[in-house]
Parts: sequence; C-alpha cells; structure tokens
Amino acid sequence: MALKNMSAIETIDSSAAIPKSSISWVIVTIFVFSSLLVVNYLRPPDNRQLEEWGFVAVIDPSRIGSVHARHHEGHEINRDFFVGQWSLVFFGFTYCPDVCPMTLSVLKKVSVELGTDAPRVVMVSVDPERDTLPVLSQYIQAFSDEFHGLTGDMDQIQVLANEFHVVFAQSQSQENYMVNHTTNVGLINPRGEYVGHFRIPHRPEQIVRVLETLMQCHVAQLDDNPGRDCIARADLRCSCGIGPQCYGRCACSLNDQGA
Repeated sequence: MALKNMSAIETIDSSAAIPKSSISWVIVTIFVFSSLLVVNYLRPPDNRQLEEWGFVAVIDPSRIGSVHARHHEGHEINRDFFVGQWSLVFFGFTYCPDVCPMTLSVLKKVSVELGTDAPRVVMVSVDPERDTLPVLSQYIQAFSDEFHGLTGDMDQIQVLANEFHVVFAQSQSQENYMVNHTTNVGLINPRGEYVGHFRIPHRPEQIVRVLETLMQCHVAQLDDNPGRDCIARADLRCSCGIGPQCYGRCACSLNDQGA
C-alpha cells in the first residue's frame, strides 16, 4: 500500500513538471529584462538628468558666429579659437567681489578633477575699460596658468555675449561701479558649437559628471562617423590624436583635412 501511494506521488510530480517550452520562455524573458537593465545603465542621461546636475542643454547646437576679441596674452582671436576642444566660457570682470572669483574657483576644481581631459576655461571681461590686458592677465593667472582671459572693445564683447545668451549692464555709479551680468557658464563643444550652460549654483562634482557624460557621447559619435566628422572640420589643420586641440579618438589624417 505504501509503495502504491509512492507511485501516485511520483506520477503527480511528473505530470506537474513545467514544459520545456515554458522554461525557454522564462529564460528568454529573464535575458531580455537583464539586457534592458544593462542598456538603461549604459545609456547616457537624457536632458532631464543633465538639468538635475545643473546643465541646460540646447535642442539644436549651432556653431557660434563671427566673433573677435583680444586674448590676455595680447593676440587677436576669432571663432576658430573655440574649435578643437571643449570650452567652458564665463563672463565676468576683475573688480567683481564675489560671483566671479567663486565661479573661477569652481572651474579650477573641475579642471583639477578632469586633468588632461579638462575643457579650456575662458573668462570674457564685461568691463573692458578697467580690465586692461595686464590687469586681466594677472587676475586670470591667479587662478590658473591654463585659464584664458578675453577682452576687447564694447561692441566686440556685446557680440560675444549675444552668442552665449549673456546680458550685462553697468551700474549707475560712476566711481567704483559694478557690472551686473549673467552668471551662467557656457559650454562649447570641439566643433565650436554652443551646446548649453551651467546655471548657478555651480557645483564642481555636478559639472564634472555632465562633462564626462557629454564627452563620452561626443567620442561615440566620432567613432560612428570618423571620416565625416574629420572632413567637416577641414580648417582645423591638426594631426588627430596629438595635442589638446584634437578631438581625441578621431581617425583622420592631415590629408583628410586638406592640409
């Protein structure tokens, strides 16, 4: 009798076994779900995530227009100055008591954190009357020898400000006047395109995360279309992969650029 019951139990277990086809579907479902998790983990953050990190991206980046200014070292620059590497651009003035030095200190931390991958840091003076080349040079280099200061006449500064969606205005006081200005830090990609800005408060760790994300996306685009992108910047005249002026993993040669 005991053996008979044992046989019945075994028969029930055998009939209740999951069909092989069902097992296959379970495996496929688990695989697809795991793949989606991996894809979502590797996918770059969308604009909402970037905004949480303090970055406001433009929908359709476009190359900045014709601009002219004078570098703190004395030479003239045009829009080609912004081609070839990432640039963080801030508008301020040397007599600024708080926001400007605080922002430059933050950008200094960002530069140290990113090391050789750090973008060029540029401060454009909105007070060209007082920010002469010697004054601007001493001020900007107090933060870093790698930083760049730009100045020029008021018309040139206004053109630059328009390209970066910056507004500024001198206060009414004639003595020890202040200049009210937009505090955003603009970002230019290696194509010389304005891609967005960092709003206040500027936090170094968030800026670093945004830059690392956007730089990785940019390199991925170059890997997908190496020849097209290199040919598109035929005016750059650089040996790809050598020096900070180049994109990084760009697979073109001087011949591709028409040199």
